[in-house]
Amino acid sequence: AVLAEVERAMAGGPGTSASFDYRVEVPGGSDLRYIRVRAGVERDPSDGVPKLFGAFIDMSDIEQSRARMQELSERNAALVVESNHRIKNSLAIASAMLSYQLRASEEPAVEQALKTAATRIMAISDVHGELFADEGVEWVDAGHLLERFVRSFERTIDIKTTGCRIDVTAQSVRLPSRYAVTIALMLNELLTNAIKYGMTQQQECEITVELSADDANAELVVQNVIAGRTFGQIISEGVGSELVHAFAGQLGGTLEAGEQENKYNVSFVFPLPDEEAVDIR
Repeated sequence: AVLAEVERAMAGGPGTSASFDYRVEVPGGSDLRYIRVRAGVERDPSDGVPKLFGAFIDMSDIEQSRARMQELSERNAALVVESNHRIKNSLAIASAMLSYQLRASEEPAVEQALKTAATRIMAISDVHGELFADEGVEWVDAGHLLERFVRSFERTIDIKTTGCRIDVTAQSVRLPSRYAVTIALMLNELLTNAIKYGMTQQQECEITVELSADDANAELVVQNVIAGRTFGQIISEGVGSELVHAFAGQLGGTLEAGEQENKYNVSFVFPLPDEEAVDIR
């Protein structure tokens, strides 16, 4: 390939440039040297003959450093994924311990508090379980994450038995993983309240979840058919409300809630991070 490039440049005559990279196996050793050549054809002023003039640069140190950095990057990514799995397992154990205490409790208020705490811990565990299902560890597809999280949430409430329906429409939006975790935990609280206040006596409910984005902002919308007037408590009071507002504040977003045509609508709008270009599809 090197000889072919030289022949091409010489055939082109003066003013033709040549460029090639190649590896050299050092005799008697196992190291490879990485060589970069940038040259051009010019007439030799002493004899007028076209000749190839250029520079041969040994890039071995740079290539070896790049290879080491790549190895370290892959190793760190693997460690992050492994750490994430361990966090998920630890949270699952904590939730199981709360469940044991729940069964031993005879106080309704204590039982409800333990059940709520166990549910929130499992929600965090589910987020960690899904967080790195996509490629990469720093950025995730928030749309896919929320879709998988909703399916996981449905299993926790035994959706086939209750008759509830949760429809998800999620645009593919790549966000920093810290954003996606916060949004998923917020969604857990909103869905929990939607089930609590939107379920009918026949154990039915209709919930829609939408995630969309433009060049500047993203919006998460959770809407529920109103089953009773108490559904209005979703934002106004309770620990769940405080958590939702706290999550909204973490992302610098705005939260709006209200009733319209027998439906309760919660909208969370937040600015997309501007430290890097965000991929929106």
